[in-house]
Amino acid sequence: RFVYGLIYGFLLSMIVYNSMLFIGLRDRSYLYYSAYLALFALLNITYSGHGFAWLWPNNPALQNHCILLFMVLFGCSGLAFTSSFLSLPKYAPKSQSLLQALCILALCSLALSLLLNAQIAEALTAFAFGLAASIGMLILGIIALKHRHVAGHYYLAATFFGMLGTLITTLTVWGLLPFNGWSYGAVKIGIILQAILLALGLSFKVRQQQKDRLQAERMAERDPLTGLHNRRGFHVQASTIWNTAVRNQRPL
Repeated sequence: RFVYGLIYGFLLSMIVYNSMLFIGLRDRSYLYYSAYLALFALLNITYSGHGFAWLWPNNPALQNHCILLFMVLFGCSGLAFTSSFLSLPKYAPKSQSLLQALCILALCSLALSLLLNAQIAEALTAFAFGLAASIGMLILGIIALKHRHVAGHYYLAATFFGMLGTLITTLTVWGLLPFNGWSYGAVKIGIILQAILLALGLSFKVRQQQKDRLQAERMAERDPLTGLHNRRGFHVQASTIWNTAVRNQRPL
């Protein structure tokens, strides 16, 4: 209970923190990241059995559907965050369109499986989409690092740890690795490391954007040949002095 409380508390604090940053900065990366963490928390609550014990103890069929549904929604939120964080609509519109098509296909397949009550198809859809989303995020991270994205190294490292934790837990559940607390809980450790690295990546990205904006403003106020202030730079420097002189009725 202590470990789960620690994990859920950490996730909740990260969700609130990134939601407040989205409200203040209006950067959708923070919104998608908050949704990504929230859906992981819901997925964890569901597959760990806490949802069944606390929320729907008399409906075991709902338990199976919720796990698969949250798996797909978790993957969609991860791809949405990837698109925003790596600025895919601007730098890789084809990749953006491919991710959108993948999410729509997965959601439609899941809805059709639910309508037909085909749980095997539902499970295959969820696991196949989860695998495709994880591989896609890793490939996009490698491409971003190759093109020297401003925070590509943070994103790639975060994706790697998330995939590694998920892989270890999956192999443990399948019986291919020895079952113990560390191997079964590797997905939680991987996601926590991923959350920390992505939070650092978002902060680094915002700082770099602010630095680039200040540099662009500075360059717009100076002559590129001499480095002296141009007319715009002069007005920026002189307006404060002029307004002070006028306000205090002093000669300038």
